[in-house]
Amino acid sequence: MKTILLICYWFPPINIIGALRPYEQAKFLADNGYQVIVVCASFPKEDKVIYVEESKNLKVIRYDDNKLSSILLPNLRGGIDNLLVRGIKFAFRRIFFPDQFILNKRKILELVDDVIKKEGKPSLIISSALPFSMHTIACQISKKYQINWIADHRDLWAQSPYRKRLTFLRKLDGLYEKNILNHASYNIVIGEKMKKELEITLPEKNIAVIRNGSDISDVNNKVKLSTTELIFSYTGILYGGFRDPSALFEAILLDDELTKISKVNFYGSEKEVVFNYKQKYKELNLFFHEKKVKTTIKEIQYHSHFLVIALGNTDFEKSVLTGKFYEYLETGRAIIALCDEDSELAILINTHQVGIATRNPSKILQYIKKNIELNFPLYRIPKELTRNYQNKLLLNLIEELS
Repeated sequence: MKTILLICYWFPPINIIGALRPYEQAKFLADNGYQVIVVCASFPKEDKVIYVEESKNLKVIRYDDNKLSSILLPNLRGGIDNLLVRGIKFAFRRIFFPDQFILNKRKILELVDDVIKKEGKPSLIISSALPFSMHTIACQISKKYQINWIADHRDLWAQSPYRKRLTFLRKLDGLYEKNILNHASYNIVIGEKMKKELEITLPEKNIAVIRNGSDISDVNNKVKLSTTELIFSYTGILYGGFRDPSALFEAILLDDELTKISKVNFYGSEKEVVFNYKQKYKELNLFFHEKKVKTTIKEIQYHSHFLVIALGNTDFEKSVLTGKFYEYLETGRAIIALCDEDSELAILINTHQVGIATRNPSKILQYIKKNIELNFPLYRIPKELTRNYQNKLLLNLIEELS
């Protein structure tokens, strides 16, 4: 039986979007005849809300996160750090390269050395980022033991505008990224436009697109929606207003009756940003809610008439395929994506007819009214956007490297 070593930071039982992709990959590969050994961080007991089914083919080895690395994490337990705390954490995170999680490097390397002594050399390494230090560590293991390595990217590295660096550090970041990723046997990204961006950095390397994918569920068939109000839910981050939902507000305001019955809820978004929107759009019913655990958020999504995504206005945002999109797909609810119509997110949504993707308020209003007339139909997940379909693509790639 061939063994795959999966290096990641986020992994269940912690229930956040970044933990789901490596977990589903590990479980799928174990179910398909591979011995999978996962090396990941350990999280406090109260965060254990996804049960990990270990088996003879799936083994999880955890390390205690470095104390400073852990302190610098965002608040994961249902609240949001205040502005001062967020600012202090942001400044301290900039000190470490490529990120603060590199503080766990020695622990991970020692664990892997011990695993290889006991279990033998694996046939393949997969590293999952974010955080990018997982690629750095996997690269070192790959070179030391001469093992094929797949670098799996949920986001771009140096090219990402969300990765705040001084200009000269950004250039160093790009050179460092290129040096590390050039050693990978394959780089995996989650979208076609993201692939084109990475090809600029790695023009001669193998790069494959393997999307996140959604799990098929029929839970939403049993949910009764409110008949007295129209609920729009945004269950993500607004990035200081960089991801702007204003087009939705303007669409609602085009219709007086819609304005009266609409309720727009923000969960886990920045409180001060939502407050500014409330001040600007006083006629609307906008509500801020503290961050909730993923299981609670899923119930909120099921009970919403519309689920909202917003992207920024830059060219980079055209390549963004937020994990929230796949999370929303699982509910079958109509998706309103406030983004450029030539973005990859818009192309997927409009091609598969699971919502609308535009910044045009009139088009958004027309779509809302159409769903009201049709009594809020449920949308099926397209086969090619299911997690099982995407994991089969990963399996094919692994077998190609074997």
